Amino acid sequence: MDCLRHFYELDEMLRRAARAYQTQDCTAAGEFIWGAVVHGLSAADPYHETVPAPSRQPHNTHAAPYTGTHFYDAAQRVHQNSPNRLAFSPQDAQRCLTSGQQRLHNNFYHANIADSELLRHIAIARIYANRLRAIAAQSRHNQIAANHTTAANPDV
Repeated sequence: MDCLRHFYELDEMLRRAARAYQTQDCTAAGEFIWGAVVHGLSAADPYHETVPAPSRQPHNTHAAPYTGTHFYDAAQRVHQNSPNRLAFSPQDAQRCLTSGQQRLHNNFYHANIADSELLRHIAIARIYANRLRAIAAQSRHNQIAANHTTAANPDV
């Protein structure tokens, strides 16, 4: 999947999270926000389509950031290549990985987070998903997409 498609999927995941949140299905909202974070990081990663994942075949250059190692590698590339280096720091990557990826995705399968904590993690992850969206929208390869899509629902 190319960066532009990840950008579109990021918006879709944010819309779905908003709908799930409005119907008080916080588990689904958390999973959609997790998806938004992963798609956001892929969309913002300037080398997403060119950096091979070590565990993949040499001819497959698609590195998905859904594992911790790939997530940090992608986050580092976003940080280093972002117009504003403070836009997504290594500390942000750690918090985003913890709240936006590990806990929300794990909760989807195990329902092991209390509602109040789940809502807190959803709020944190939504901030990072929207921040990654803004970084991706600034990049050259996503400018057309940013001009043709609306901002995701901020009510999640």
